[in-house]
Amino acid sequence: MQNTKGVNAMANFNEHALEMSIMELFKDEGYTYVSGDQIHRERTEVLLTDDLKQYLYNRYAKDGITPSEVDSVILMLRNISGTIYEANKAVFKLLCDGFILNREDRTQKDLYIELIDFDTPENNIFKVVNQFEIEGVNNQLRIPDGIVFVNGIPVVVLEFKSAVQENTTIMDAYKQLTIRYRRDIPEIFKYNAFVVISDGANNKYGSFFSPYDFFYAWRKINSDDKELDGINSLVTMVKGLFRKDRLLEVIKDFIYFPDNSDKDLKIVCRYPQFFAANKLYENIKAHLRPEGDGKGGTYFGATGCGKSYTMLFLTRMLMKSKYFSSPTILIITDRTDLDDQLSKQFVGSKKYIGDETVVSIESREKLREELQGRESGGVYLTTIQKFTEDLQLLTDRTNVICISDEAHRSQINLDQKVKITESGVQKTYGFAKYLHDSLPNATYVGFTGTPVDGTIEVFGGVVDAYTMTEAVKDGITVNLVYDGRAAKVMLNQDKVRQIEEYYAHTPVDKRSFPLLNSLIIGVNIDRELRREKITRRLRQRLDEGMIDEVRRLIEQGIPPEDLIYYGLEYKYLTLYVIGKLTYDEMFNQLETAIHQFAKRQMTWFRGMERRGFTIHWINVQWPMEEKIAFVKSKLKEI
Repeated sequence: MQNTKGVNAMANFNEHALEMSIMELFKDEGYTYVSGDQIHRERTEVLLTDDLKQYLYNRYAKDGITPSEVDSVILMLRNISGTIYEANKAVFKLLCDGFILNREDRTQKDLYIELIDFDTPENNIFKVVNQFEIEGVNNQLRIPDGIVFVNGIPVVVLEFKSAVQENTTIMDAYKQLTIRYRRDIPEIFKYNAFVVISDGANNKYGSFFSPYDFFYAWRKINSDDKELDGINSLVTMVKGLFRKDRLLEVIKDFIYFPDNSDKDLKIVCRYPQFFAANKLYENIKAHLRPEGDGKGGTYFGATGCGKSYTMLFLTRMLMKSKYFSSPTILIITDRTDLDDQLSKQFVGSKKYIGDETVVSIESREKLREELQGRESGGVYLTTIQKFTEDLQLLTDRTNVICISDEAHRSQINLDQKVKITESGVQKTYGFAKYLHDSLPNATYVGFTGTPVDGTIEVFGGVVDAYTMTEAVKDGITVNLVYDGRAAKVMLNQDKVRQIEEYYAHTPVDKRSFPLLNSLIIGVNIDRELRREKITRRLRQRLDEGMIDEVRRLIEQGIPPEDLIYYGLEYKYLTLYVIGKLTYDEMFNQLETAIHQFAKRQMTWFRGMERRGFTIHWINVQWPMEEKIAFVKSKLKEI
């Protein structure tokens, strides 16, 4: 009976039950919950105009904002046109940067309008609404499962699917949003910050324009919390991402549009990027010169975790901050390829960063020229190698922040190097020494995937870390599996011949090596028995999921040609998975290849014996006790 009750309870946990549970979580965060059928509006209207009017009247009461001015703001929002992406980009510029409103009375000073009060979250109107019927294209009616409104603007759309409903996943919720809703009610996504898909146990968010693979869970409420999965991740998302002040932070600084893009690119931060950028920002404040020591801190982020976007988010926060009053920022790498990559990203993000001077620097002289006479602002990208043995001061300003990528390599070598030459003792230093001497009052921040002691000495302690283990759990990167293989080496045969000729005619000093007292044990197996064991083991491995393993690797993005290159199992299983071989063809060809490989191994062992090595052979059919006794007896002999 107890089990039956549990089954019935699960069956009753449908989309509506999940929907109402999530509404309760939002209410716990201080959101006002309203059912959509209680809101009086035209079904084609996606703005809560009463909320927006109330916010504007309250915010600009002392400025005497008029009803017609309020109406003009609403009309401007409604009239933003273009593709969904273009309109969304334009709306977000208005939301994040504000705009100038010409007054009805031309004698009055223009009014700077902010549609959201980012500084004082409690001045905004937060609502979560379900059953919000929208009439869209061709009179299509759609009802999103949930919508979050800030000041009447629909910034988040939520779509739910029941976890207990067979053959239904959050992928269906993703398709509902990005295909059907996009087609039928595009107007609501003009104002969208991000979307949420959930079945209660699996909960993800992402940009409306992103592929499904770029949707992630928000697995922490606070940065020092333990990551949570399953139903707990629903709680961490609402309490962590939708906490009122935090939602506004994400909207303001952590949603990225490039200045220009040939595709609909919009990046919404992941939770580790959000926490890292905020913690670094606060640490820079605490260590800023002249009061601080200039050690802005070290961020340890696993390879592939999105450090470049974290740098971009941090740069925007610093440039937009009233506290820093528009600092000058240097982004420093230690390799030209990294510099080119970051330069392309940053130079194409001037509007997002909030400074028109975002420049890739080709020489130290150019950097000196840029910094001369500049008192604030500007973002400059360069390599550490530009800071060679030139001791001339670039600037002694304190509002300079250096952000170093790959901060475990050449960017920490401050030590003196002494070299004896014919002219005497020559003293030199690493690149980092000249960098710090050129910018003596700057504050330094280090990003690294390999924190070493030198990094911490130069940049300060680890402010935040995001490990490979965490990245794998979050689905940001795939787990690393190491498999020993021979490297594919392309040799220049002319060079090989030159080397051979050199050593043929050039004496080489003889070197002596200690004699190794070794014992070589081999397993002797009859050819037919060996073949039988290989075939049986191959069938077992196929039955245990070896084909599925290869299929997953391909689904995770590994090119089939790379797998084919590795040979043997990977080669033939890949050819089967991509349809180039039938199952029987795959099995027979793979079986033959393994038999041939085993034969080559035995040939190698016989060659060792011919070269003078003694191999003590154990019969594979001996009992285990006899094998152990044989090895022990041989060990006593050496």
